[in-house]
Amino acid sequence: MARYGFHGEMPETKILVLYALNCLSMPVTTDTLAELAMTDEDVDYFHYCQALAEMADSGHVISAVNDRGETVYSISPRGYEVSELMDNQLNFALKTALKRGAQMLEKSVERDAFITANTFIRGGVPCVSCQLSDGTDTVLHIEMMLNDKSQASAIARNFRKNAEGVYERVLQILLGE
Repeated sequence: MARYGFHGEMPETKILVLYALNCLSMPVTTDTLAELAMTDEDVDYFHYCQALAEMADSGHVISAVNDRGETVYSISPRGYEVSELMDNQLNFALKTALKRGAQMLEKSVERDAFITANTFIRGGVPCVSCQLSDGTDTVLHIEMMLNDKSQASAIARNFRKNAEGVYERVLQILLGE
């Protein structure tokens, strides 16, 4: 983290949160938004949480529940207006860092939408199912039976991190390269 001249006062924290939400094209969880908002190391997590709650209550931020049962937040039209009017209160370096962070976050979310990795039990045996898609069709689907749940969990976790590399390596092995 870096310091961008953030002062940490509640009004500035609210402007920062609105600006961060304005940079995003999708609703995000509290933790994801916190990660983005805390781009400046002087942002206090508790002030961030208080600012988010107050803006949700005032209608500047919209909260909803996603299909995973998580509360997600997005900027409301009212919040957008305030963000546009007040964004000059944040310095250029901080705004640039927030935009860059939002772009990286959206790329990560987009990538994760194409990857699934789940563990399950079949006939008392731990299993893992890993799938990579191109958004329309399945590109790779591997299902394995394993010795224990920890192996299944490790494979699922590692597949999510490196699905593209797994695909390339499987292709190389099957092509005999």
